[in-house]
Amino acid sequence: MTNYIDYLESLSKKQLMVMLARQRQDETQGIAVVGLGCRLPGGIDDPRSLWTTLREGRVVPTESAGPPTDSLGRARWNLDAPDLAPIADVLRSGAYLNDVDLFDADYFGITEQEAERMDPQQRLLLEVTVQALADANLTRADLRRQRVGIFIGASTVEYPIAWVRNRVPADDLSPHMALGNTLSATSGRIGFMLGVNGPAMTIETSSSSALTAMHLAAQALRRRECDVALVGACQLLLSPFTTAVLGKPGMLSSAGRSRPFTTEADGHVRGEGCGILVVKRHSDAVADGDLPYALLRGSAVHSHGDRPSMAVTAGAGQKTVIELALRSAGVEPLDVQYVEAQANGSRLGGIIEAESLAEAYERRSPTAPPLYLGSCKANLGYLETASGAVGLMKTVLALAHGEVPPQVGTENLDPGVAWDRTGLRFADKPTAWPSDGRRLAGVSSFGFTGINAHVILEGVPGRRRPEAAPTAPGVPALLVLSAHNDAALAATADRLHRHLDQRAEWDHHTVCRTLAHGRDHLPVRSAAVVTGRSELLDALAAGPVERAPRADIHVELPELDDSRLRAVLTTSLGPGFEPLAARLRGCAEAMGLPALDGLLTDGQALPEGTWLAWAMGWCELLTAVGLRVSGGLFGGRYRHVLSDVVAGRTATTEVAARWQAGALGAVPPRPGAADVTVTGNVWVLGAAATAEAVPVPLAELDAAGWLHLVGEQYAAGAEIVFTELSARAGQALCRLPGPVLTGRRYWPEGYQWS
Repeated sequence: MTNYIDYLESLSKKQLMVMLARQRQDETQGIAVVGLGCRLPGGIDDPRSLWTTLREGRVVPTESAGPPTDSLGRARWNLDAPDLAPIADVLRSGAYLNDVDLFDADYFGITEQEAERMDPQQRLLLEVTVQALADANLTRADLRRQRVGIFIGASTVEYPIAWVRNRVPADDLSPHMALGNTLSATSGRIGFMLGVNGPAMTIETSSSSALTAMHLAAQALRRRECDVALVGACQLLLSPFTTAVLGKPGMLSSAGRSRPFTTEADGHVRGEGCGILVVKRHSDAVADGDLPYALLRGSAVHSHGDRPSMAVTAGAGQKTVIELALRSAGVEPLDVQYVEAQANGSRLGGIIEAESLAEAYERRSPTAPPLYLGSCKANLGYLETASGAVGLMKTVLALAHGEVPPQVGTENLDPGVAWDRTGLRFADKPTAWPSDGRRLAGVSSFGFTGINAHVILEGVPGRRRPEAAPTAPGVPALLVLSAHNDAALAATADRLHRHLDQRAEWDHHTVCRTLAHGRDHLPVRSAAVVTGRSELLDALAAGPVERAPRADIHVELPELDDSRLRAVLTTSLGPGFEPLAARLRGCAEAMGLPALDGLLTDGQALPEGTWLAWAMGWCELLTAVGLRVSGGLFGGRYRHVLSDVVAGRTATTEVAARWQAGALGAVPPRPGAADVTVTGNVWVLGAAATAEAVPVPLAELDAAGWLHLVGEQYAAGAEIVFTELSARAGQALCRLPGPVLTGRRYWPEGYQWS
């Protein structure tokens, strides 16, 4: 401490002011919400469908909905079973998800044995995370270059309760049950799946879990403990007994509906779902060219111990946490125009919350600026642990659209609140945001264990900037699609077609650039060159094009004592490879390489010292067009060099310096680019020509032909450097749906509530 004080004394007043200003900026800078993913009741599986549901005032049917069903059409619980029949009535109402037995284990590289023993909440979180990252146009390669924080809210693990109830024998115990049914794995498994480094934690503060997770994520981002954070929560109701337990003290609605702030409010209806938000520092979002939904300005978490009972949220505690959040955001109470309330359907809780909001936000007078209230629990039910994530998503969507969605049930407001003596208001239809200046909103979440959380959000200034001018029709672009299996590829193409058919504002270049830069490129691939929006839609409607089979090549390159090379390259180039073979021969001729015609002669004479360059040239040429080398035999002092080349790995220290200048499988240079050369058998773009440089024989290709060549390489499995095609920096990407995951049933009979 003494040394630090001495250091501060050595600074001038101006230096101290600059240092403090930077520190303040780091501590208070906005946190941008750049991606959303969800799976919610009512078939809501993306941000767009969530916003449509809220804006149109739809209500998910929950009264006597009956138990949810699995992919076989079977009810999750047999309500006629002797131990369930007494609680059947309370189980018939709920906002449930169907088909939670399905999971795409192959996409995540998870074995069948492990998938069966994993808590379905973990499975759901993995799949929704994939969609949220796609919405943010972040790939695994992007994330692995940064520190990624994972902050997930989760509560009771109910999956193995049926296993215990059914008295499954001990012989059926599996080591996968350990990681499959622990809360810490809900966050840890996401980090493992993505292969990322950074803080990861599971938060359990009941209903305030998601907002508490957001509070912790914002702190980690501002302290630069991570550069990107995944924040969210999940809840599945897999045991019927927890619902029965909550019904005993009268917490659940007898009518099977959540009706907050109304005369009919008599408790809540339980719901299921999952929501994930992708967040980063606003300065980084600007630098990356993102267009965030909204910014987090401040947050707070507070537990108020002085209350009548543990399950009662005191008004004083609610007021305190709001005041702390406002102070954190540097925002005045009267500047906030909307609050997404906790309001789960309890009448007493609604009265206490309305009074606390009027007090904390200084709306104790009807002449005060209006403060609009809302609660999406009236639309979707009360998702308990996951409810805060949905409240956050609703509010950032409202800020992004500049609109307050209608609140269901405002015709019969609870007379226990003196609404006419406050500035609290409800929107009965989609309402333009009540401010032409800063758009500010709060989100409340109160855990029934007494842990309260509140966040302050702001609309992004200038978010509604005009889109980039559309590319003129006729200019070619490369449409690339990929998936982990053929069925998923076809389904992804169909999903994109349906989505784009309703989004006419996105031109074909923006869509193609988004798919190239903002998606993981998986093994099963398809590519097409399109010159306009109609061609783009036609290509998606036609489905993935049939891919030519990949050629297998076996290479033998032993070095002989007499310095002569005996080389054999056996290929299986089929009928679909004639154009590719012709192009290879042309490239080889320009590079001074013997032509590839099935079998090269034994003991071919080459000048001393040139055979390595010949071998390297062919290996790179074959790899660049996506041909798979099935094996090889190498001898002499170059065996490590050549084996690394054939395997597609970066050269080791034994590799000649010229091989360290580029990467195998790089995109061939664009036709017409200045100084397009191949130097030392490595593709070079914009390098000065040298005596050793050999021009690439692509002059006869136009832009579309060149893109067809790149598309062939992509479909064959080559790793394409898409920044050579079009730089992302400064170019807007659009929001497209993520990959389709093709689930299959993972639910052993021992886990079935028969």
